[in-house]
Amino acid sequence: MYIKKVRISNYKSFNGTQDVLLSRGINLVVGKNNVGKTAFLETLTFNVNNPHLSDKKDFGLDSSLLEPSQITGRLTIKPEEFKRFIFNTSKKPFFLSISLLSDYQIDSTGIMFSGFASHDTQREMLQLQSIGASPDPNSFYYEVRRETAEKALEKMYEYFSGEFTSSISIGRERLCSFENFHRKPVSESPVKCFGIELRGGSYILTGLYTQAKDVAYEFINKIVEESIYKFDIHRRIGYNVNLAVKSHLLPDCSNLPSMLASFQADTPLFNQYKEAVKKVLPDISEIIIGLEGGEAEIKLWNRPPIPGRIDLAIPLKDSGTGVGQVLAILYIVIASTTPKVLIIDEPNSFLHPSASRRLISILREYSHHQYIISTHSPEIIASNPDNLIFLTLEDGETKVKVLETKQKQNIQYAMQEIGLKLSDVYGFDSILWVEGPTEQVCFPKIISRFYPKLEGNIAIVAVRHTGDFEKKYIDTTYSLYEKISGTGSESFLIPPAVAFVFDREGKSEKEIVDWIRGGKKIHFTEVRLYENYVLDEDAIAFVLNGYSAQYEWNRVYTPEEISDWFEAKKVDPKYWDNDPKYWDKNKKELEEKWKDKIHAAKLLEDLFTELSETRVSYQKTIDSVELTEYLLENKPEAFDSLKQLLDKFLPK
Repeated sequence: MYIKKVRISNYKSFNGTQDVLLSRGINLVVGKNNVGKTAFLETLTFNVNNPHLSDKKDFGLDSSLLEPSQITGRLTIKPEEFKRFIFNTSKKPFFLSISLLSDYQIDSTGIMFSGFASHDTQREMLQLQSIGASPDPNSFYYEVRRETAEKALEKMYEYFSGEFTSSISIGRERLCSFENFHRKPVSESPVKCFGIELRGGSYILTGLYTQAKDVAYEFINKIVEESIYKFDIHRRIGYNVNLAVKSHLLPDCSNLPSMLASFQADTPLFNQYKEAVKKVLPDISEIIIGLEGGEAEIKLWNRPPIPGRIDLAIPLKDSGTGVGQVLAILYIVIASTTPKVLIIDEPNSFLHPSASRRLISILREYSHHQYIISTHSPEIIASNPDNLIFLTLEDGETKVKVLETKQKQNIQYAMQEIGLKLSDVYGFDSILWVEGPTEQVCFPKIISRFYPKLEGNIAIVAVRHTGDFEKKYIDTTYSLYEKISGTGSESFLIPPAVAFVFDREGKSEKEIVDWIRGGKKIHFTEVRLYENYVLDEDAIAFVLNGYSAQYEWNRVYTPEEISDWFEAKKVDPKYWDNDPKYWDKNKKELEEKWKDKIHAAKLLEDLFTELSETRVSYQKTIDSVELTEYLLENKPEAFDSLKQLLDKFLPK
């Protein structure tokens, strides 16, 4: 069974939605905290009622005036499931529709469906009695031959030769109906149905039902009960239960030990199950189902089992919540012969992120089931789900948007082209694109110092190839970035770009103008490189002294020593694009602003190598961070020009 779509009305934060389409395989439900992800999953059990409250409703505190929640679902059921549910049930009746079987007749060999039709229930019962069918003394029950029941069932089975759908709706009352793809809904015609119940090995005719919809409620309730399972951090799995045989795992998984006790008889499949558990939870080396006093208990080995020392195995009750969840989820996935619906609320809330990723990987191998999973994990979101459902909260109401396959493919392509990982940006409000790895690690420090309200809300991401923004490529490149993070974004997973901040290195004023013209969010720093901001004698002496203490050089560096080194080296042509005349031609300007215009990265590389006597080298993404932290703490004015630039597009 699959849930094809669901419509939610008047439930918790959901005032009303359109049909939300779900697919087979993995459906991910994503969104910020408190937008209604858990509530959305709750509705898929079709057993909830918690009316939506809003200032648009005038009921106040009188909850008796509130309309009940209305959840409408569309289920897709495979014919094999239909056959199993109506035929292999041991207690509940299954139903054979007369009109679907065409005509039938009754003779001394039993009920034959071939040429007789009657709409008189009493006459049909009398005819059954006249051929000697065995009546139940307490009611109008008649035994029918197994062959007859099977033959009738096959007729019913032929009718549902393809997938068919069923509607389920809960509100003031619970309603169900069937609909075949090729025929009108059964519930719309006065279809008569036999009720047949298995009693003591015999099939008993229990009577006639006037319409198929009279029995649909019971049928759908049973198939939903046996097909939908919900897991969250609060779910506790049964660990010690009576061995009473059940045909399926109960919705609360309380009978998991007894189901595993039966399951282990299928050695190859049980071994497959154990290997899957070990893949998700590598610390588990063996799963034991202890049987004692008519009860089954799950025990786990977290080391190679020791013969005769079962007492060292750990009972499931003493294990973490996530262990029981994994055991139950994988049992359903591997042992079930028909498709199930597994609803998992925030797997990272009860599993380590790496275990969650491994679990998702296994679920993907069993794609005939349907998984509906809420998550905050960028790694899980990036796992190429079959369907992506995004929730937002607007004016106290949850809104739902489904990312279509084509959109998802476009976004994935664009992300690959620019080298973006979802884990870099998911969950942020905006993106600030920067020149490279050094800026990516240093800008968050600057944002935290000068814009504390933005800390944790803005992602700083390095552009992979700044050359792509050159004049001949800029239109294509900029539109690609806008596609995933701009105002024209097709994706609700990637936040919008607030700006692109690049270095001036190697660019003429004309090139800078062309870049800015090509992308209105593009900005350039006033200095040549990020390293120019951190050319400070005090900061550099502080970092070098840290290395001296760490590696016991017994060497103390002073700001004066750093300043003298700068004075001796700043005129070297290697730091001015190897132009031997550059300093002399621009001496007047450079005397005041040489720290803004010199190739600071090369200068720092030589300084660290020379003054440390080659014991350390300048590491941009490490030493630049330390220099930045020192300056933000002691000389924040070093970043005045950068802050003036950021003020143009960042909120104060």
